[in-house]
Amino acid sequence: MLISPSAAVVAATLATNQILSWMVYNMTWWNSHPYGNITPFGGATQAEVKTESCTFRLLKRFRHYPIHAFIMWGLGCQWDPELPFIRVICLVACYVLMFSAVFRFGSSDLQHYFIVDRLLAVAACLLSHISPVFAYVSLLVSCLLQYTISSWTLAPPYSNYLSFEYVRISLSNAIGVTVVKHIFEAASSATIGGEVFIFSFLLGGANYYFHQGTGKIRLGNHPLEWISKNRGECIMINSYLRGWFPGVSKKVILKAASFLKTQRLMLGVGAIVAETGGFLTLLLSLLGLGYCKTLFSGFYLLVGGFHLAVFAMAGILVWGNVVINCSVAYLLATDPTIADFTGLSTGVFLTAMIGIILTDLYIVGLYKAVELLEGTSKKIAMLLFDASFLLMCWWDSPYMRLYSYSVETEENGVVKKYQFPVTKFSPYDTMITDIHTRMSYLHMHTGFDRQRTADLETAHPGVWGLLLIRQEAMQMYEIMDSKGDAHKQQLSQLSSKVDEDQHWDLRDGNDNTHPAFPLLQFFVGVNSSIRNPTWGRWYKRLMAWPHFPGEDWVPDASPLCPKLPDFPFHAPVRRVIINRIKTFYEGTDIIVLENSCVGVIHISELTGESRGPSVQLTESEFVDGVEVHRVGR
Repeated sequence: MLISPSAAVVAATLATNQILSWMVYNMTWWNSHPYGNITPFGGATQAEVKTESCTFRLLKRFRHYPIHAFIMWGLGCQWDPELPFIRVICLVACYVLMFSAVFRFGSSDLQHYFIVDRLLAVAACLLSHISPVFAYVSLLVSCLLQYTISSWTLAPPYSNYLSFEYVRISLSNAIGVTVVKHIFEAASSATIGGEVFIFSFLLGGANYYFHQGTGKIRLGNHPLEWISKNRGECIMINSYLRGWFPGVSKKVILKAASFLKTQRLMLGVGAIVAETGGFLTLLLSLLGLGYCKTLFSGFYLLVGGFHLAVFAMAGILVWGNVVINCSVAYLLATDPTIADFTGLSTGVFLTAMIGIILTDLYIVGLYKAVELLEGTSKKIAMLLFDASFLLMCWWDSPYMRLYSYSVETEENGVVKKYQFPVTKFSPYDTMITDIHTRMSYLHMHTGFDRQRTADLETAHPGVWGLLLIRQEAMQMYEIMDSKGDAHKQQLSQLSSKVDEDQHWDLRDGNDNTHPAFPLLQFFVGVNSSIRNPTWGRWYKRLMAWPHFPGEDWVPDASPLCPKLPDFPFHAPVRRVIINRIKTFYEGTDIIVLENSCVGVIHISELTGESRGPSVQLTESEFVDGVEVHRVGR
């Protein structure tokens, strides 16, 4: 044979895992969003998303049945006794997906909380202990629920829930390994040890993180540029400006950033080594170093720690990644039945490395195709996209924009103002925080911020001030390093003059063409839930922590502005105020370039219709949120 049976299994598993992950994503994503029947996997209408059980919606897609039947046949009715490792990982992933979907509350604008689907997700997860078939059912139901309750017109045309997507592909990989094993045993007389299939599963994590690491390398003009020039300390500053590190003074944050400045090279090298560690493990094993099992355990533990470090610095907790990676590392380190992979041939390691490189090239080519193609060709390229292909690769910038949300309530003639943290927008919290990136690079929601077009002439900062264009990053770093009059002049170019009357007012609840109309619908749903005599009490309690445990913990309430109390969901919202805050980190201090109003949403007492004439906002109204005043009658 040109290729050994073990190498063939590795190649088949890598391919099967990618195809299975892509199919599960497309079957569940397109049938969870009101895009209509526009793909080979079907689609959902607006009425279906708002009124129908998401599980029932998928059951109606009869074209999927042959796919489900084949996968379930490949899984078999019983867990494979030779692969207890795979069974444990499947169960862990099922529980993580279930918790992510079932405990994501909100969806106030849909007025439908999918109780039946949540119960089905719990049941399928529990039944996974009995049979791998239910693990596949749990995967489908959890994805359907997650994508349905987070379907929103302000959302991107893909899932940007990073932690959920990693767990989804991990469970898809474990299911794919089981399917390949059973098919191979039925079709071949060759005996393949269980360590080959465990090794094939481990390649899934190595594959996923490899293109994250190489994506950072490709940002620069040469492989070492991102490592040597990226300003990693900026992400800590920008996280602080978004409201992370509550109670920590600006002076302490600036000192911490100054220390990180001295560790830039170490931060860059550490990120690349952590994310390419799985591939480096294969390379070292190919060179005969050995200890492959130990190195893989170290790799998974390292990326788990990497995510915890990112959480400490930036406030984003991809907890699913941490749970899966630490579980894999623990099982590899403690299970004596798992061999050290020392018996695997050179061909197996070469096949694994070539497969990872080809996957990386495929993802790069797909991004280029989506960027350059138009019309039908571009749609086909987008259908080949899997949300797990999203690259977390950017330049950390000292220049940042953020939107801060505050609300007004009226109780017995008394108006009070509160901060509305973006974490309370669950299940849309990640979409709200990432709206800057979509405006900058996907040209979406162009009317949401009338100043955005002018600001894009200078730079395209996304969430956390991230920049994807190298020239813009170098320009921002040059401003950061400049001094004197040149520095002041460059900062003035970033601080554009804003017309006080430039903000928009959304008064008409039926104006569904306005970019902020989904926000109006959300708050109308919030008001309806608060007023509900049965559901209202529970809703208030659930919205205290609307997504357990949540990914983005940053409230977007800047500490540079006077603090408002958080909205406690105790009374209906009458007005929503959106402010734009622009800042620049000079290296020794933080400059506020702008703090102005983007728009105001007016909500009537009972509906989403307008509430009288517009009230002109002033800066003092925004910052003096704790002030209570009487409304004239």
